[in-house]
Amino acid sequence: FEEFKHNDELKSYLSSEGIEMVYINFDDNIDEAKWLNSIRNNKLTGYHIRENESLMRDLAKNGFNNRLPTYMIIDEQGEVVESNAFRPSDKEKLYEQFKNLLKE
Repeated sequence: FEEFKHNDELKSYLSSEGIEMVYINFDDNIDEAKWLNSIRNNKLTGYHIRENESLMRDLAKNGFNNRLPTYMIIDEQGEVVESNAFRPSDKEKLYEQFKNLLKE
């Protein structure tokens, strides 16, 4: 949860660029209430989804390697445009990735 410390600044940057945060839960063993509490307790605003077989197949096709946490950048069409994004703690490098992708 170390990376969550950087969320406020990251959210501010993403919001200024019109970019949304999406969190994907890969923990099959966590119940719904515990998952939702974790979202609230860590102030994780944005979209939240839980993995399923279809999503896992799509992510695997796009470079997801089951290593968590994983940071990816996905475009408006749902295509993975960066399968190995920098972490929020690498903020300047991450922001540069976004800037380069927004130019394309």
